[in-house]
Amino acid sequence: MTDSNEEKKRYQRNLIILFPFCVLLELLTVYAIGNVDVIPVWLQGIGGFFGALIGGPLFGGLVLVAFTIIELMVDFQLIHIFIILPTIAAIVSFGFVTRMGFFKDLKGVALTVTAVAFVRTMTTTPVLIAVSGGHVSNNNFVESLFVGIQHAGLSVPFATMLSTFVAYFIDCGIIVVISYFLLHVFWNFWDRNFDVKVVEAIKIRVVEEKDLGE
Repeated sequence: MTDSNEEKKRYQRNLIILFPFCVLLELLTVYAIGNVDVIPVWLQGIGGFFGALIGGPLFGGLVLVAFTIIELMVDFQLIHIFIILPTIAAIVSFGFVTRMGFFKDLKGVALTVTAVAFVRTMTTTPVLIAVSGGHVSNNNFVESLFVGIQHAGLSVPFATMLSTFVAYFIDCGIIVVISYFLLHVFWNFWDRNFDVKVVEAIKIRVVEEKDLGE
């Protein structure tokens, strides 16, 4: 029992150390990549997604809350709050989905990406329509996609939803695949230092592959 308590305390200490790292990762990616309008990705939420994977849905959500507070201190705009809420919803859903066993192989990763992109789109589209009447983007790829879909005869809400889904599918796909390989390659580190439920399935798979190889 004592060993179990010590281990739990160590996991909690490591999460406290991980928290600022995830917030810093979020800040770096948003300001280094999110403001580049010529690539079809923002990687917004990467710190929160990774936090949700390691520390759980609530931990990932708190990373985004901390990031938003910092962002509001730097540039206070209410739009930041409206935009970040769907991202938090996607991060929380990601944390739950990964703990349901859908993250042990690449097929599960594809399902996870689709589910998270769908949640993010369904929560972002109403915000965009309510705040600005429809599509909003500082990204050339998404802008072109939106215009092309609208020219095909679809209404602004549908064009907004489809272009947002494609953009988030690419964006979430990159984030989730990076997270998967970080977990898959260094599973021993995460298993040793954090109470990561998702690692159990990956560990079993890695051990099975090793046994088959021998």
